[in-house]
Amino acid sequence: MGVFKSTMSQATYELPADSQSALRELFADPARLGAEAEAGVVEAALDLAQGLTGCAQVGLRLASGAHGALEVPWPAPAGLPGEVGGAWLEPLALPLLPSGEGPTRVYGLLACAPAPDPEAAARAARHVSTLLVRDALERARDRDPATGLLSRPHFERGLDALSGALAAGEPRALLICDVDGLWRLNAERGFAAGDGLLRTLAAAADAGARARGGRAYRYGSDELALVLASDDARGLARELQAAVASVAPSLTLSQGFALGAGLDDARQLVRRADRALAAAKAEGRGRVVGWSEGLGQGAPPRLAGVLTGHAGRDLQNLERLFEALESVSGLGPLEETLALLVDHCVELTAADRGFLLVPEGDGFAVRVARGADRAALSTEGVAFAHSLAAAALAADEPLHAVVDEAGGLSPSADVLGLRAVICARLTGTDVPRGVIYLDAREANTFDQATLAFLGALVSQVETALRNATLYQRLLEDNSRLRTDALARAPEREGGLASLPWRYEGLIGRSPAMQATFQSLRALEGVASSVVIEGESGTGKELAARALHARSPRKDGPWVVLNCAAIPENLLESELFGHTRGAFTGAHADREGAFERAHGGTLFLDELGELPLEAQAKLLRVLQDGELRRLGATESRQVDVRIVAATNRDLRSMVAEKTFREDLYFRLAVFRVELPPLRERAGDLPLLAEAILSKVTARGIPAAGLSVGALAELSRRQWRG
Repeated sequence: MGVFKSTMSQATYELPADSQSALRELFADPARLGAEAEAGVVEAALDLAQGLTGCAQVGLRLASGAHGALEVPWPAPAGLPGEVGGAWLEPLALPLLPSGEGPTRVYGLLACAPAPDPEAAARAARHVSTLLVRDALERARDRDPATGLLSRPHFERGLDALSGALAAGEPRALLICDVDGLWRLNAERGFAAGDGLLRTLAAAADAGARARGGRAYRYGSDELALVLASDDARGLARELQAAVASVAPSLTLSQGFALGAGLDDARQLVRRADRALAAAKAEGRGRVVGWSEGLGQGAPPRLAGVLTGHAGRDLQNLERLFEALESVSGLGPLEETLALLVDHCVELTAADRGFLLVPEGDGFAVRVARGADRAALSTEGVAFAHSLAAAALAADEPLHAVVDEAGGLSPSADVLGLRAVICARLTGTDVPRGVIYLDAREANTFDQATLAFLGALVSQVETALRNATLYQRLLEDNSRLRTDALARAPEREGGLASLPWRYEGLIGRSPAMQATFQSLRALEGVASSVVIEGESGTGKELAARALHARSPRKDGPWVVLNCAAIPENLLESELFGHTRGAFTGAHADREGAFERAHGGTLFLDELGELPLEAQAKLLRVLQDGELRRLGATESRQVDVRIVAATNRDLRSMVAEKTFREDLYFRLAVFRVELPPLRERAGDLPLLAEAILSKVTARGIPAAGLSVGALAELSRRQWRG
């Protein structure tokens, strides 16, 4: 809740221009305005009135009662504004229009003593009214339409004020309740019945919380949170159970509560109440559990940061969580999975930077570094808030730090101009131990809902990271076994000559080519994308054809597209096709390479020549499995395996930001490297024999190569 304070006589507050309907509702029932005003806002109104009038004493009369140093009579005496009993009384008026024009209704009184200048009193009343009305309009925006209660974001914005009350030793309790099996009522009697039950429960919760000096909020889809200014949480829990039974006797209410005694942090109170509710649900339907030390162990509910009580935000959070989980859950190398996780964390929290930090010595090493828009950052010499990362590594819960008037975040963060940091710990069996660290240069970038969502996301990806770790070990073991087998090959009977020296159209007995054959054989039956790397002329297309011929897609189409041979303005059409009239010269609909390769393999030659704009569109097709022709309005599903080839160092291009890192990881699920001929000189006789046999097969007489000729060929570098 924002609190307005001012001691300047020129202070002004304007009402939002889009508040017409909410103002009409307040105008119809002006008592609501004062009845719902929170203590901090009333205090700010008193401070504002005192500053604008210069009076030593001020007072307010609202529907919630009298406030301030002066007793204010009610109902209002006749003849106001004016002086009554030594104090000046000024009516507080509620306008019907945001402009302040049109009819007004009096909803309270402002009293000032000694009597100020009438113009100053009128100005103070106008600004106090605007302050209180604006606060009421902000609450109206945060009000849940289904229950009429304030929403979870409003609850979370009030946590700092709740922490202050706890630190001052004021009695506070938090009760969280959850309807058991509401989905069953919706299924049997319709959503109107479920909504009716929630409204009945909300009304009872609101009345019960107010009676105990507190407030009720919608906390989740069928959860309410009640902040109480007393310790009577269990008594209120019984009242709420009775309210549910009066509407739906077959349903029950699970409830967990925590008392604030001895605490000074409202977030710890929330965690305790959350865990008490989880324990109540675990014990069975309709239980009420108070937090105790025995419930302090273990993690909070895994989706606590996803379900916020706002239907739109809940749906968005679930969709984003599923997208992130789907992205990182594919069987791929660990480094790729970790990079995708940091990418999603940066994107979903709107952070400026994101890192995966792993402990190293007395500090941290940066294993993954990302900027906004998934831009790769250098992992060398990175400055960040080390102290916050260390605190996160030791904490059970995600941490949130923000710059305030008391000081900065840490010396290193202050140098960078960072205003906010959130961190979550990675831990678990076969999961890299470290910290997901996100920072921003705007203090309000992250809120408590963002922090909770980060915790939920990180907790959900542990299985994906464990699978990636195990997969990485399998790859390393496979590589080691293959190397050992090749190293022992000369010891076997017949030596290297006994090994197969052909693989589809490829030829070679050298250790380098035998290792390549082993890699290709390991990929037989694999549906993942492959990137073939090697200098020009090393046989990358032959290797790609071999992968297609030995794959489950061998009976499907084989389509070749040379990315370097197509003008940039035609590349999108060549890849995805176009409709008639999509551009000048498009006289008919035309399939692109993806559609022609449906059910088969698309070979992208010279991948490193693909422009950045085309890279982004290619990535979208790979992620969604669908494309849209140029000029078309409907998308088409495609099922294509990508095999790409390049003579460039894509990893260097990623570092130079000339090739998208996310596309690289999508395509380079597996990499096959073809050695240049200068590294396999022992294969020259085989290659020469194969070429000469083709010439002879065409009826052209061909002599063999002399020993001297072969020796000369062996001395060549064979570049290009």
